[in-house]
Amino acid sequence: MQEGVVAIKLSEAIVQRLNLQFHNPKTGETKDEGNTRPEVILRQLCTAPGQVYNVRQAKRDIDAVYSMGIFEDVNLLPTPVEDDSESSVQKV
Repeated sequence: MQEGVVAIKLSEAIVQRLNLQFHNPKTGETKDEGNTRPEVILRQLCTAPGQVYNVRQAKRDIDAVYSMGIFEDVNLLPTPVEDDSESSVQKV
């Protein structure tokens, strides 16, 4: 604090991309394609590339996909971008 002014530096994670991965619990295999078309899942999401990552919105997105009733489990796996300090969000 200098001269009565406080300087605060904030960092926000920006969503770079959304990736879908499908996990088969019987085989333990994870793959990029499943029985459901990606656009059917992605249209349930409010989170989009370029937005600031919001944990509450991510939770609502998970609930929306889960409420479709076609998945037993839905998870979110945020992963850092290798060449930047911003984050990428990955939907499963």
